[in-house]
Amino acid sequence: MVEVDQILTFQARDLIRQGLQKGWHLRPNDAIHLATAIRIGVDEFHTYDGKFDKLESQCGFRVRNPRSSRLPLIGGSNE
Repeated sequence: MVEVDQILTFQARDLIRQGLQKGWHLRPNDAIHLATAIRIGVDEFHTYDGKFDKLESQCGFRVRNPRSSRLPLIGGSNE
């Protein structure tokens, strides 16, 4: 758990503004998730939302779709 504080919200705001300069639309809740990932120093950010791919260079970590070697996370069978 990471507390959302003023510094984190300012970083999220900066991510939104940087994205706007490149023609991207980043919603505030998405920006807070990314700012949180930056704060805790993740190596990878897992999401099904494809729009984050273009933010990799801006955030400093890889953006990937979630994967599991055991069970599919979406669209798997119930067998």
